[in-house]
Amino acid sequence: EPKFVGEYVANLNLHKEVKVQVPFEVIAE
Repeated sequence: EPKFVGEYVANLNLHKEVKVQVPFEVIAE
C-alpha cells in the first residue's frame, strides 16, 4: 500500500517541520 506509506511519511515530515518551526518562532519573539 504505497499510498498509505506515502501519507505516513508526509505526516512525519509535517511533524518535523512543525517541531523545527515552533522553537524558531519562539526564539524570534
